[in-house]
Amino acid sequence: MSLQVSSERVCESDDISGIGCAKKDGSDLRPISKAGETQDGAIGMQFALDGSRLIFTRSSTTDQLNICDVGSCDQTAVGFGGQHIRDVAVDTTAHKIYWFEGTTLYSASTIGTPIPSKVTDTGIATGGWLPLLYQNNNVLFVSSDRDHIYRQAVNTVSTPPAPVDLGPGSVAAANSSGVFWSDTAGFHEIPLPNGLIGGDNQLVLAATRTYRFTVDETMVYWPKDTGVARCKISNCAATVENLPGPAADPQWNFSGTADVKVDESAIYFIVDGGWLTSPTTASVATAIFKIAK
Repeated sequence: MSLQVSSERVCESDDISGIGCAKKDGSDLRPISKAGETQDGAIGMQFALDGSRLIFTRSSTTDQLNICDVGSCDQTAVGFGGQHIRDVAVDTTAHKIYWFEGTTLYSASTIGTPIPSKVTDTGIATGGWLPLLYQNNNVLFVSSDRDHIYRQAVNTVSTPPAPVDLGPGSVAAANSSGVFWSDTAGFHEIPLPNGLIGGDNQLVLAATRTYRFTVDETMVYWPKDTGVARCKISNCAATVENLPGPAADPQWNFSGTADVKVDESAIYFIVDGGWLTSPTTASVATAIFKIAK
């Protein structure tokens, strides 16, 4: 399960590959039911949002990228790009998406029908399925050997420069000052824009490992039980705070938070609801919650 937040919507993907969306203000809340979106996403994919536009990998023999309007995805979905693409990066200011096909980085507008355009050949194998992020006119990505993080400048007025090797690590979250990931040692940060330059990555919080987490300019947030934990990036160990999750509910069997995202004012997290036994038929469900920062 994963979660994405845009200026308008919050969307989640389940373990089966369905994608469901809702308005961030809660104005389209519904009783317990299947998600409003029914497009099939490829299992294990990472989807993305730009306003009310949903970008995902369509589950098929080709696993092609698709884009659609939230609320009418079945009717508006359009395929584009190559095959077996599992992740994209989104520039929500310029309304552009980026993805890799082999060593080549492509882009397309999220407005209208996407027309793929070559940005540059980085010369670095990525596999097309490893994580990448957009941050301040740069695409951050990981080589296919999962060994190093690279920063590729985009939105340049001339030919894009060669990618910059930031150092060993992975890509899970980023803010204007660093790129973050988690392994058995804990949360790590590599500084932007130029990486390690011979130094060591910063260990933000030791002995905390989670596949899904997020950051803003000052804090890191990660799943904790059925709620969320957070801390100050500058002094994480001394500032850890646990934010409780939902209260017990006889219709739900909350088992744990699966993912967390933030915007300027709120924290959004998705909790595995286990097996529902009400209102009529037993089914697997998840729930999205929102709390103020």
